Amino acid sequence: NANNTEFKCDNVFNVKYKNKFDYCFALGFLHRVDDILTCIKNLSKLSDSLLLEYKTYVSNEDICFDGKKGTKKKIAGEYNTLYGIPTNVFVENRLCELGYTEFIFDLDTESRLNFKRTMCLARRGKSNE
Repeated sequence: NANNTEFKCDNVFNVKYKNKFDYCFALGFLHRVDDILTCIKNLSKLSDSLLLEYKTYVSNEDICFDGKKGTKKKIAGEYNTLYGIPTNVFVENRLCELGYTEFIFDLDTESRLNFKRTMCLARRGKSNE
């Protein structure tokens, strides 16, 4: 019965919203964009609370491992190009540069995927929740 809920689905590289959202979700996404730094920066303009899910290169280094740029799975189509696989350190450091101070990372350790998935909740400022 919530009457103050609004959802938007848009191109993160062309976002022109004046107001920020309470939360911004980018699920299965960071590893699918060709400019991960601009993507993270633009997401940070949308909300002080981000929930990100992405393929993870497991390392303690601040790197984004190059994916198979331009390579697409035949069955998945144009949105399935794997451009880069960031480490959690890379994601956290880029978000810190944008003012995020609270992080919760949950790395999938159960799947058989070559690159495990991470759920990252990042927030600016102090949380009341």
